[in-house]
Amino acid sequence: MALWAIVGRPNVGKSTLFNRLVRSSQALVSAEPHLTRDRLYGTGRGAFSGHGFIDTGGVGEREGLPLEDAIGRQSREAVREADGVLWVVDSQSGLTGADEELGETLRRAGKPVLLVANKSEGRIWADRDFDFTRLGMGSPVWVSARKGDGLATLALALANPAPDLVSASDPVLEPPVRVALIGRPNAGKSTLLNQLVGADRVLTSEDPGTTRDTVEVAMGRQDRSWLLVDTAGIRSRTRIRDPRDRLAIARSLQAIGRADLVTLVVDARVGGVDDDARLAKVAYETGRPLVIALNKWEGLSRTEKTRARRGMESLLAFLPAFDWVPVSALHGSGLGDLLKAWIRLSDRARMPLPTPIINRILVDAVREKPPPLVRRVRPKLRYGHAGGRMPLTVVIHGTRLSLLGADYERYLVKRFATAFDLGGVPLKLEFRESAGHHAHPVGAPRGAATRARNRNRHAPA
Repeated sequence: MALWAIVGRPNVGKSTLFNRLVRSSQALVSAEPHLTRDRLYGTGRGAFSGHGFIDTGGVGEREGLPLEDAIGRQSREAVREADGVLWVVDSQSGLTGADEELGETLRRAGKPVLLVANKSEGRIWADRDFDFTRLGMGSPVWVSARKGDGLATLALALANPAPDLVSASDPVLEPPVRVALIGRPNAGKSTLLNQLVGADRVLTSEDPGTTRDTVEVAMGRQDRSWLLVDTAGIRSRTRIRDPRDRLAIARSLQAIGRADLVTLVVDARVGGVDDDARLAKVAYETGRPLVIALNKWEGLSRTEKTRARRGMESLLAFLPAFDWVPVSALHGSGLGDLLKAWIRLSDRARMPLPTPIINRILVDAVREKPPPLVRRVRPKLRYGHAGGRMPLTVVIHGTRLSLLGADYERYLVKRFATAFDLGGVPLKLEFRESAGHHAHPVGAPRGAATRARNRNRHAPA
């Protein structure tokens, strides 16, 4: 698969084109410049299948400021990584000095460059063609990423120079475990990702709200494939004013639902707050295994560490259990323990739940604490078996199960979670009414049930 870096000045339509090529809304789109900051990767669909694309932040304007310089570094890294470059220019504004400077940079990179003139909605900007040929990249391909015009021509242009660097003999890897890194702004999610992959893969800053896209980065650790998903910091809706931040947070919440594993990054110096509890609840209710990474652990005194740990235990007391790992994203300490927690929870989330063991746990739980009477009627729990995954589900059959209260359901969840040593893996119980009233109830002597059926069978009509 050939990999193409999409580069250009801010606001020329790179992200809109990226979304068109990969047929998704992965990249945020806005009239505001510098909305895209990190590198986003996607696989082409339809006529663009067989190509990979990297969306990048705008370069060539307002350089010298910390954020703009960081975006520029991400874009240059994308060019170095790619097999070729899609250089997007604005056909309406025409050639600018920033375009000419970017052209010099791309020539020095020594990569194939395809010039794409965007925003040509329904028109051929012939008067602009001469301007763009001065860049020395040939005539541009005229497209409208917003309306989809010219994409067939772009697909043909890509087919010719694209080098196919991946052979048919390359091994097919197991699907990676998708890990969503979530948390409040400035908790250290992006720094943690960069430390894990060993490169400045996403932007980091002391300013909250630096990350707006959900950025996916693949890595291999402990003989496994992982896909780390860096997300925008999430905070209470009442404190969000910028519509772009609202959209970024919506993407972050979607990332939780698509993840195989969720890591909530908490600033240990500040301690857990209500926003952290809400995020943990979202992960748990979505059925995603949860690890708490207490970040910025370095430099804390023993008393402060104890206070941070006990504070999280109190804040997340509503969870049956959770795994927590102290880390320092800045210095890299604790990352080995974090990976071990990921492996442990990933394995637990996919572990089989044998029916005999489920029923043994259910028998013991009912014997030790029978369901409470409701209006002199006691629900009967007859048998159970494994259900689905994400979340792990145990299906329990019986009669009058609608009378079971939430407290008793929590009791059963805790019994199963403890017996299977699930830790931070959520477990859901699904109750189903049995069709027959004479099914053998869990915990009842089988001989007594048989005698009862025989009496009914031989009773006079």
